[in-house]
Amino acid sequence: GTYVPEYGCGINNVQGIGVCSAADYSDRDPDQQTLEDLAWIIRWVRGALGYLEIKGHQDVWPTICPGNNWSSWKAAL
Repeated sequence: GTYVPEYGCGINNVQGIGVCSAADYSDRDPDQQTLEDLAWIIRWVRGALGYLEIKGHQDVWPTICPGNNWSSWKAAL
């Protein structure tokens, strides 16, 4: 495939791996299957690269992404 750099988080893009879920969680939480899929991706990345802290877009950049309730569903990952 073709690598396409994403600079939505400024300098943080060189310090981590970005995972995108193509949905709007501003007013709802991800469903159980999406949480399981995201958790699988995180386990895979950590298995390949070692421990990486989980941060939402809003933890490193001024945005609502990944949603209003990020702090409540982050623990499920």
